[in-house]
Amino acid sequence: MTYMSLLYLCINYFYSLTNYLNFMKKIVLTFVFSVTIMCVFSQSNARFGIVGGMNVSKFGGNAIANVLPSRIGFHAGPKAEISLSMLRNVYLDASALLSLKGTGQLLDEGNRSLYYLEVPLRIGYKYPMNNTFSVFGKAGPYVGFGLFGSSIEGYEDNPFSDDEFGYKRFDFGLGVKAGVEISNKYQASIGYDWGLINIDNSGSIGFSNRNLSVSLAYLF
Repeated sequence: MTYMSLLYLCINYFYSLTNYLNFMKKIVLTFVFSVTIMCVFSQSNARFGIVGGMNVSKFGGNAIANVLPSRIGFHAGPKAEISLSMLRNVYLDASALLSLKGTGQLLDEGNRSLYYLEVPLRIGYKYPMNNTFSVFGKAGPYVGFGLFGSSIEGYEDNPFSDDEFGYKRFDFGLGVKAGVEISNKYQASIGYDWGLINIDNSGSIGFSNRNLSVSLAYLF
């Protein structure tokens, strides 16, 4: 191996390590932010639980994205509901989710699978119909960080790469959700998220995430 080859390998390794450390820093900051929110309100009227369900996602943003089929994914993780004492029946809803998004491919070529760590923060309003049944609605932003995935089903390459065929790790958007709560513990809901970030690295296509979700939650 020549000195130039060795130097190239060292530079490439250092570049990959730097990208990895920057990515891990974002994950740590997101985790710290989520924990801080929960700790700040832990002495107030807060409830904690778990949520999971199905994603029906695709790309949006242009004519090319609109013809791509949807793909089925999932979301799961812990959640918290913090009552805002100054406003009756209004609360802050926060979650930390592993979420599989992406899109299908034309001609049965598999799926583009994008796994995200997502942190949705939403303001909700819950209206009790009686002692055991309530309806609710909530809306707000979400932040997502790409973890891993595949460009086409069966391939091992990471779609969150820096080349022009990859996708940006950072995602941001707005979401709404509505549902019902039974016995102050069980929730069923349906929601929709609009990604506001162009996640396409090439900058010419303009893909953004769109996602319909159906969720079940249990509050302790």
